[in-house]
Amino acid sequence: MDKLIDDLLIQILLRLPLIALVRFKCVCKSWYSIITSSSFIDKRFLFNHNNNTHRYVLIHSSTATAEPSFTNVDVLRYDTLHRVGLATVVVETPRFPPAPFPLIDNRFTNINVEGSCNGLLSVSVLGSDRYDIIERLIWNPATAETKVVPTSLYSSQQGDNPTQICGIGLGFDAENNDYRVVFIHRFMEGFPQSMEMEVYSLKSDTWRLLPSLMLLIDMVCAGTGALTNNNGMYSWLTVNERDDNGAFLQDTLKGEIVSFEMSSEVIIRTCLPDDITNPLDYVNYIMVYDGSLAIASRIKIDGSSFDGEDYEIWVLRELGVQYSWSKLFSIGPIQNTIQCLGFWKDDGGYYKMFFELDIENDPPTLARRDAKLSLHDHLTEQTLDLPVFGIGMTMWNYQDSLVSIKYAHTISN
Repeated sequence: MDKLIDDLLIQILLRLPLIALVRFKCVCKSWYSIITSSSFIDKRFLFNHNNNTHRYVLIHSSTATAEPSFTNVDVLRYDTLHRVGLATVVVETPRFPPAPFPLIDNRFTNINVEGSCNGLLSVSVLGSDRYDIIERLIWNPATAETKVVPTSLYSSQQGDNPTQICGIGLGFDAENNDYRVVFIHRFMEGFPQSMEMEVYSLKSDTWRLLPSLMLLIDMVCAGTGALTNNNGMYSWLTVNERDDNGAFLQDTLKGEIVSFEMSSEVIIRTCLPDDITNPLDYVNYIMVYDGSLAIASRIKIDGSSFDGEDYEIWVLRELGVQYSWSKLFSIGPIQNTIQCLGFWKDDGGYYKMFFELDIENDPPTLARRDAKLSLHDHLTEQTLDLPVFGIGMTMWNYQDSLVSIKYAHTISN
C-alpha cells in the first residue's frame, strides 16, 4: 500500500512546475528525498521532454545598432513559440538572485550562451564591451545554481604563439556522470597553424589538454551556425585547408564535420556530401533533424553572391561515413534570409525551420533592429514572424531540470 501511495505521489510531482517542487522539498524529509533523487530527476526530465512541457527555445543575439552594443537572450515556449518572461525559467529564492547577470526588458542581457545540455547552460558574462569576457559559468536557471568555470589553460597565453578559441561545447559524459566544457584552440602563429583541444570537468573542476587530438591541423570553424550537440556527441562544422594527403588545397576547400564524443574522447571526422563540400560555393549550417545531424546548404555564385535563397536539407545517418548522407528536401525561396538556425517540431510531428531575416526595409519603428526571427513551413511555404529581434542569432533548446551542478545527476538519452 505504501509503495502504491509513493508511486501515485511521484506521478503527481512529475506534473508540477519546478517552482512548486522547490517549495515542496520543504514539506517533509521523504518528499525532499524523492524530489532530489536521481531517479526522480531523470523521470521528470523525460516526462517533460516527451510531453513538450517546460521546454523552451533560447535565441541569443546582439543589438549592434544600439549604443552601447549589448547582447540578449530571448526565451520562447517550445510548444507555442510565445515569448515568455524570465520568471518562467528562472527560480528566485531568498538564497539565490534570479540570475548572475543584468536583466533588461525581461531578457538575459550581456551574456553569451555557449552551450545547453540537460537543463544546464554554459554562458560567458560580458563586460561593457561584448568582446570583453569577465567570467564563464555553468548555470542552472531553474535551481539558480551557478559554478564559475576556472580560467582556461590557454587564456593567458599571449606570448610567441597566442591562441584563439574557435570552438566551444557543453556536453554530458554518461560513463563518468560528468558534465564537460570543450574548447578548441587555434594557434595564431606559425605555418601551418595547428589546433589543440582542452576539456573542463565539472566533477573535478579542472581543465586538461588532449594533446593526442592535434589532428585538427588547418581546420577552422565555419562561422555562425557551426556547432551542435546531439546524443553526447558535440559536432563542429569546419573547413579543411588540406586534402587527405596533407597537400594544401588551391582553388577549393573541403567542408567537414568534426565530432567529439564526450565519454570516450574520440574524434570522428565526416566529409560533407560531394555536392556541397566546397565552402567557396556553398554556405552550410549544421543542426539536428529528428535526432540526426543535418546540414542546411545554400548555393553561392563566384564565392560572394547567392543564387536566390533556396536551401537543401541533408541528413547524416552514420557519423564518419560520407555516403550515408541523404538529401531530404529543399526549402525556399525565402526572401531576405541572413541564416537558418535550426528545426522546430510542431504538435503534429512536422518539422519547420527557424530563419534570421533582414528587416532593413521594414517600418521606422523597427529602424534600430537589424534582423528578426521567423519560422518557415516548407510544406505550406508560409513564414511566421516571431517577436525576437537582433543580429547574429544563435538558437539553443532548453528544458528546465533539477540537475544539480554540485551533484550532477544522469539524464537518460
